[in-house]
Amino acid sequence: NSCKTTTNHSILSEHKVSDEVTFEENGTTENLEIGQFLYQVINCNGCGAITFRYRNYRTEFYTFDEITKEEIFVAGKYYDTYFPERINDQLLTKQFPGIPSIIFEVYNEIINAYNRNSFILCASGLRTITEAVCNHFKMDGVSLGNKIYNLSKCRLINKELSEALRAHKFLGNDAVHNLISPTKEELRLSIELFEDVLHSLFTIPFKHNDLKNRISKRM
Repeated sequence: NSCKTTTNHSILSEHKVSDEVTFEENGTTENLEIGQFLYQVINCNGCGAITFRYRNYRTEFYTFDEITKEEIFVAGKYYDTYFPERINDQLLTKQFPGIPSIIFEVYNEIINAYNRNSFILCASGLRTITEAVCNHFKMDGVSLGNKIYNLSKCRLINKELSEALRAHKFLGNDAVHNLISPTKEELRLSIELFEDVLHSLFTIPFKHNDLKNRISKRM
């Protein structure tokens, strides 16, 4: 998670547990190893971070192909799980000074849903946080679309960000009412755009006021 790339590791400590099956053939009981469970403490050769890896190794074997009527060799394979989880394809929660805690909690749940591939929940969360932002600024309107429009009309956000919020609304509607799951890339772009909205509404005013107060005290 520090290197954010695929790199080599050294194994500092390892504990192995054999995965065996017992079978009986010609009156003789035998044990056959079909894999191993490996518990490893590993050290990144790049940044030096120490993490934990659980490896489930499945040994190579032969299987019979019913179509070709031939034996096929299947190579051994490792199935790895890392602690902490690798975040090379995940989103990190960002900080927005000045954001209300309830809105930040919804945002944090959206990031968690995205990272766990809960795409419908993530999309519905985007619609929920859009409505929460509109309610926070007391935007009038008979529909969420009207409230989003009024955010732009009141010059709290620009036209492009207003259209981005409208896109979240319809994306969330599909997820909630029609159970249509958006793609991961669509959600990533939607979240990144909404982060721009949060920066515009909360971070920039917060920093602006902080700067004004500092200048005022110095003067």
